[in-house]
Amino acid sequence: MRVPTVVRPLPKTIRDAMPEAAVDLWKWLVDAFRDYEQVVNGSLEVGTGQNMGSLFDGTFNSVAGTATTFAHGLGRVPVMYVYYLTSGTFSPAPVIYAESADKTAWTADTIQLKCNRDTSVSALSFSALAF
Repeated sequence: MRVPTVVRPLPKTIRDAMPEAAVDLWKWLVDAFRDYEQVVNGSLEVGTGQNMGSLFDGTFNSVAGTATTFAHGLGRVPVMYVYYLTSGTFSPAPVIYAESADKTAWTADTIQLKCNRDTSVSALSFSALAF
């Protein structure tokens, strides 16, 4: 994963018109972004299952609230996930979630998730990133 370098020096005319506290804040933000950029560009990987996260696909085909197990490929127990829907015609959009009890069943290989919609008639597919 790469973070592009987007921080540019503050033009002198703008810097001279700013209060000293604002200039200090600008310098702090620039330093913080550069530190973040160095860490992310130097060592984080997404989607490899080696370091940060692992992308996986899933399909719900059950009644609402049914725990469904998916293989995530992370190689460790995930702490969280983010998802996006890849199919299904639901309005409003369904929510994919995990309750506290579901999280106790998470393993280094699988994750249990639920959907708040009945998908037994019309399946719902998604992609997710486990962290």
